[in-house]
This record gives sequence, structure tokens and C-alpha cells, in this order.
Amino acid sequence: MKSKKARRAGRSVASLCMALLMLLTVEVFPVKAENVVIREPQIVTDTSMAAGIKATWDCVWFGSYPQTEVTAADGAIYTKLQNAGGWDVNADVVIDGVKYRRKKKSDAVATNDDNVWRDTYSWPDSNTYHYFRHEPIKWRVLSTNGNYLLLADKSLDAQRGNEGSDRSFAWDTCTLRSWLNGYDAGQNKYGRDYTKHNFVDSAFSAEEKAAVVTASIPHNQKINCENNRVSIQGQYETQEQIFLLTVEDVGEGDLPVTYGFHTGQKEEGHTPDEGRVCSLSDYARAMAGGTRPWRLRKCVWHGSASEGYPELWTVEVDGHITYRRMAEALGVRPALYLDSTALERYSYAGTVCSDGTVNEKNIPMAQPSTGDNTNTGGNAGSNGDNAGGSNSNNEAGTGGNGTGQPGDRKQDPSFAYTKTYNKVYGDKPFALQARLKTGDGSLYYKSSDTKVASISGEGKVTIRGTGICTVTVGTKETEKYNGRSVKATIQVRPKRAALKALNPGKKQLKATWKKDAMADGYQIQCATNKKFGGKTAVTVKKNKTVSRTIKKLKKGKRYYVRVRSYKKVKSDGKTQMLYGAWSKVSLSKKIK
Repeated sequence: MKSKKARRAGRSVASLCMALLMLLTVEVFPVKAENVVIREPQIVTDTSMAAGIKATWDCVWFGSYPQTEVTAADGAIYTKLQNAGGWDVNADVVIDGVKYRRKKKSDAVATNDDNVWRDTYSWPDSNTYHYFRHEPIKWRVLSTNGNYLLLADKSLDAQRGNEGSDRSFAWDTCTLRSWLNGYDAGQNKYGRDYTKHNFVDSAFSAEEKAAVVTASIPHNQKINCENNRVSIQGQYETQEQIFLLTVEDVGEGDLPVTYGFHTGQKEEGHTPDEGRVCSLSDYARAMAGGTRPWRLRKCVWHGSASEGYPELWTVEVDGHITYRRMAEALGVRPALYLDSTALERYSYAGTVCSDGTVNEKNIPMAQPSTGDNTNTGGNAGSNGDNAGGSNSNNEAGTGGNGTGQPGDRKQDPSFAYTKTYNKVYGDKPFALQARLKTGDGSLYYKSSDTKVASISGEGKVTIRGTGICTVTVGTKETEKYNGRSVKATIQVRPKRAALKALNPGKKQLKATWKKDAMADGYQIQCATNKKFGGKTAVTVKKNKTVSRTIKKLKKGKRYYVRVRSYKKVKSDGKTQMLYGAWSKVSLSKKIK
């Protein structure tokens, strides 16, 4: 065990790194249950955030669901999955005490082919199975008032708002509600039976379901349109275990402030909120073709009675709130009330912050159980019951064993690594600085785009161009540990631009700058003051163009001018601009 001095030094270094980059590591401590106090969301004012606030949520591990994809790079386990038999009705199988799910392209709710705005997920053909490992679900704790109100930390799956008719909507008869709770065909207007294929039975064992409180869920209205006439029924309630949050929970009224979200509106739409932004599991990405928005349960009517339709409120990629059609397959972040006294069913998972900081832990809420546990799904921890004291198998987590006893099955290795690197083209090669915290294999590295950054077998990264790429860091299966990988993002911005000349003319000014072969274009600003108040901005959309004449300037005035390069990249299904640093500011001669 490390000395106190060493631990203090380690925490100091980690704090410094987190201030510079998003550092994701896992720490496991043999802490007694009474030392864990789960708190309400902690909220502070922070003007550097788009929402104006920074929120930190305590988290818990509870249940399990297919999440991380297993590929050929994971070694022997991939071959085992390809050759495995005995897949059940949910396309699940257990190998070496770990549950996996397989899916084909035809099983996806939506694919890249359906909508061009979706992020990429590769389904090379319709017949190849993709495999996903069941892993513990991390939940954010939104409220500790009695039972815990939990929200999934990431989108776990994808569903349409309602199958069938796109002209009416009521939560109590929609297919999304039936899928979440495993209801039969009589519970939804489409007549689809979800008793075998649903979320709740895939995510929780019978014992864990008993810890999920059946709650009264309020709804604002039902919308029905028949014969081009819209009728709206008022408020009503439903009783269920699994549900979605509503817009009042995350964007309007008093609750968002309590739950850690921004409230209020700008003139055009809701304010973006980093706290509402979430990632997708690999499984959700595959099921939805990579889409990042996630559903809320409140509906609105859009358009006229003859041509309109109901829509569900949705949280978009940047965390602002809008609404989308029922037929669109979007991310699902389930919510539920957990019996806080069922300590043996969940464990403490550390914290997540809206600024991207993740402090991941796995601390049992009850003392380790020595009894046998036959749950092979990895629920509430990768050992099937987190009361056994196993480490988490989420993101950079570590895996446990099937019963909480050592040697029962192979463990998952854990990683310490930096999640995001912000670089500038021209930066020197650097070490990725990833390492195994637990595990006995050697690391391998792979870049998703070697035109942006390449990486050697020793983890040395060389910048090759501008853009965004993902580096996979993994280790193959060994005698004691499973194969596993994590991903780090490298973002490379254009280098600092350089102004070459300013030539004033008649009420105009010609600016000339140095060409940037790694940029897509340039942005020029000019103003009569150093702070660029009341500036004139011009965008040049070709990198070969290295001069631009700015017109309609004031005679006799001198102008401050600066220029920067930009690169357009695709990220999370949206076009993103990577800007280089502004050039040194130059002051022109008087305009003629």
C-alpha cells in the first residue's frame, strides 16, 4: 500500500493534470460503507461555462447493459464470440462468466444510411455480427430526497419516440414506455409485445428490479389528431419503474437548479448546458447510427391541425433543448428511483462534473458478501453484484470476478490515461503517457486517422496534420486478464497565422498573409481599436487565397488587423471549426 506522503503527492499531481486536461482514472479503495455519503448535486457559478454554472454529481453503479464493443483487436475473446453457440432470445451469451450481446445491421433502430446528419458507425454489411460486452451502468444521482433519483450517465440505447402513428402521442400508450418497462402488447397503441425484449430485464436482475421503486410519474398532456382535428387531454399520471426525464427536470422551472442543470432561455431556444451533454455507449452508437441527442418525455404539437404532428422534447449535442419527430431514433438515458436502503445492490461510482472531469471509483455501500452469486450479467459491478467489492468495468475501469472471490474468472485490466489532448500543428512529438493500473499485458496503440496523428508501438504521438482523431489504447487477453481498450482524443488546431502586409487604398484595405497548407480557410478581423470592438470580420473559404480587400472603411482612419486559420472537421455528427491562434495585430496606415 502507498504511504500517506506518496498518496498526497499523487493527488497533487492529479489535481494539476485535471486543471489542464480531462484526466480519467479509476481509484479503488477498501473503504467501509459508512465512509460513503452520497450528496445532492454540487453547483457553483462559473462564467467560463456556456451554462454559467458548473455542476458535480455523485454517481452509483447499478445494473448492467451492453456497452463496449468487442472487436478483433481484443484478441481471443473475439474469436470465442464468433464461434460461440447458445445465444438466447435477447442475443446474449455468457463466456468465462461475462455476458455479451451480438447484433447485425438489421437489428439497429437506425443506421448512417437513414440520416446524413448522424455520426458514423461502421456496419460494413448486413450479415456480420458485432459484439458488445455487458458492463455496469453508471448513474448520476439527481436527488437524495428519500429514494435516489437516478439518470443514466450516458445514452445506453436508442429508440423511436413511438412506433406506428406519427400523428398522436401519449406517454401511457407509447412504445418507448413499453420498451423501457417490458410491458405487453396491450399497454401500447402499436400493439407490440415487449415482455421479452426490453430495457428493464436486460439491465437488472430480479433482486435489482426489487430495488427499483415503482413511482407516480406526472405528464403534462396527451395529444391526438383524427380527421385533421387536434384534441389535447390535460395532466395525468402513470405508475412505472423506468421513465425519461421531462423538460421541467432539465430546463424549465425550479427542479433543474436542484438537479444540476441550467434553467432559463435565450431569445432563440434554450441555453446550451454542458451538464446536459452526454456521450453514447458503443452499443447505443450502433443502434442509433451514432446520433448524440437524447429524448425527454414531454410532447408538443407542431404545425397546423391538417399538416402538423406531435414532437418530443430533446436534448441536443451541445446541451440545448429543442424537439424532434417521434419517428427519429435518438439516444435513451433512462431514469429511475432507487431504494437508497438496498445497499447491497449498488455501489459508489465517484463523481462526474459538467466541465468534463471524471473521478471514477467503486466503493461498496454494504460489506462484501461471501455468498454465491450466479448473475453473469455483471449487474451493479462487473462481478454480478457490486456488494462483492469488485472494481468497475466502465470506461477505464477494472473488472471483478463472478462471485466476488479471487480466481473465479479473468479480470478486466484498468488504465490510467489522459482522455483529451489539445495540440497545435507543428508541436513536437509527445508520449501518450497511458499505462496499465492493473493487468499484466503489453499495450498496443492505434490511430483512427494517421493524417492527423500517428502513434508508434511505444506510444509516441507525431502530429501529421490538423483535425481530430481517436487513439485506441488496449491490451490483449492474457492468462489472468481479458483484452480491453480505451480511447483518447487528439485535437490538432492550425498553427498561428502570420500577416505579411497591409496596403491601404481608397476606403479599403488589402491584407496579405502567409499560406497555411493545413487549413481550410482564414478569418480576418479589422477594427479602429485594439480590443476589436465594432470589428469587421471576413471569412476566406479557400486556403490558397492569401489576400483579401476589405471595403467600406472610413477615410483617414487607421485599422488594427489580425488573421487566423481554421480547419473544418466532423465531430459527433456536426461540423466543428478548429481555429488557430490569431496572428500578431498589425496597424495599417491611414485609409485614403
